[in-house]
Amino acid sequence: MLQMNEMMGKHPGFLCTTRTVCKSEWAYELICLFDSAESFGDWKTSATRDAVHPFYLEALEECGIKEEEVYGGARVYDTWFLS
Repeated sequence: MLQMNEMMGKHPGFLCTTRTVCKSEWAYELICLFDSAESFGDWKTSATRDAVHPFYLEALEECGIKEEEVYGGARVYDTWFLS
């Protein structure tokens, strides 16, 4: 994961990656955060994505998961901090 995160850092507007796991359902989520809709849209056809994708597929294989079994989707989120 760390290697993928470092590779993705080369894409303009990429901010970070977050991993979450629900222990009761073993639901695993990987969140890739971009600074704008434009950056995310550009990601889909970027050379950086093409370089990262083989590492993603390898990680899935190591977990015994087929790519077609993975659900993906874009999310909008809000963050509130105490001031």
